[in-house]
Amino acid sequence: MLPDELKKQEFSLRVLEAHVRRGRLAHTYLFSGSSPRAQASLALCFAALLNGDANAKMGDMETRTAKRIRDRNHPDVLWLGEDEKVRSLKIAEVREVISWCALKPYEGPWKVVIVEGAERLTVDAQNAFLKTLEEPPAQTLFCLLVESTDNLLETIRSRAFHIRMSPDEAVPEELRPPEGVGQKKWEDLLEDYQSASRFETLVFMDELMAYFRDLLKESAAKPEIKAYRQEWLRAIALFYETKDALDANANQKLALTRLAMHLKRLLPSVQMIKPPEPEAVTA
Repeated sequence: MLPDELKKQEFSLRVLEAHVRRGRLAHTYLFSGSSPRAQASLALCFAALLNGDANAKMGDMETRTAKRIRDRNHPDVLWLGEDEKVRSLKIAEVREVISWCALKPYEGPWKVVIVEGAERLTVDAQNAFLKTLEEPPAQTLFCLLVESTDNLLETIRSRAFHIRMSPDEAVPEELRPPEGVGQKKWEDLLEDYQSASRFETLVFMDELMAYFRDLLKESAAKPEIKAYRQEWLRAIALFYETKDALDANANQKLALTRLAMHLKRLLPSVQMIKPPEPEAVTA
């Protein structure tokens, strides 16, 4: 059964499950957004799927493997930073983790290190960690959970696959798309950002992702507007891909042109972007 704190994380769950099913795993994952509890639950589910029954469903917390990880009783899953009162995670703790990683998996196919509040790692600890992230031991995977990525070294962020979790706040009463969405053609809307600063463009990508997440949340409560859920999920994936490309210094004009081309095919009409207006009640 999916825990309450993950019921708003459908997209993150799908992404991680796809990585496992397709065998296209990164060695380091960076979890940001939502609450620390939701981040830890998502990392736990990920570790359970990696080391559990191949037929298990991502997010199932009742499997034997998930229960053992939750009880901190799985030999191949190591937690660091669980005590929220500890203000910094120091190099000595990281060295212990690195020594543990050097051992082969004891029981499952993967060793998983989950670092809660990874922004508390000191600079020395991050630099020590970096060497392991650059040349990770075989069958070892790291999950770094952060409130904000700002306190992590850029060299660590660049080596991680970023999972941006949905915020916990409720859906706003009135969904308002970012300016231009549903009014302009995608190619015209995104052309305006081809010459914008990288920061402005990334902020706009975040606004687009937040809006489509709100559409998904709205559709969960109103089945009559869920017809385009798959398109909205794919759109969020496209925004993620574009942000990752921009973070990796891809050509901004080419990245946005490619995004506009895909969105034009995926969501060609306003009706697929904005939920229909409620019908007027007549006397």
